[in-house]
Amino acid sequence: MPHIISANDIISEDYGLAREIINTGASLVEVRVIDPRKISADQRRKARAIIGDIYEWSGQPADYLHDFFKYDFCTKHDEDYFSLANCSVTVARHYITYLIDFCLYHEVPLRKPVLEMCDDLEAATYACIAHRKCLVCGSKDCDMHHVDRVGMGLDRDEISHEGMRGQPLCREHHSECHTIGQDDFDAKYHTVAIALDRYLCMKLGLNYDKTG
Repeated sequence: MPHIISANDIISEDYGLAREIINTGASLVEVRVIDPRKISADQRRKARAIIGDIYEWSGQPADYLHDFFKYDFCTKHDEDYFSLANCSVTVARHYITYLIDFCLYHEVPLRKPVLEMCDDLEAATYACIAHRKCLVCGSKDCDMHHVDRVGMGLDRDEISHEGMRGQPLCREHHSECHTIGQDDFDAKYHTVAIALDRYLCMKLGLNYDKTG
């Protein structure tokens, strides 16, 4: 994704950019980080496997799905059209996250757990929370496991949950996490917790700071 910075911050650093900024009167400049690394074989395998799962679910031709999802991804993420043969690691990571989010939203059955298919664990955790799917097994019977415990004397229904870390876990895995402890659970399943933002709090019906 592009980063927006003040034009004044770079005028003295680049003659060509300085001339264009001054001549156009621009106050903001868009800067993109170009990832020189090429997609890995593992990323390529994951993307194609997810498309294969969508094919099994939808019955649409695989070639059509490949083209449709790449065009849709590029449109929504302001990316140039790409090939899984030679795109960058970053594009591949974002594309896999996009495909996983589609599968979670539409309840597409995945042959392997999300944790095995994701390329960005934090993004996959966010998507599982948003779609109420267990991070470990994909079960829809999912609880919000609070990694940051509510302090003594505080009412969970009253406090703001925004900024508190959590994981989406089914009852079985939620119980296991409490039994073996957070560190051992994360090490066993390679899971992470993420901070709940305002959107997730709204999705889960949790209180958040409405004054900000």
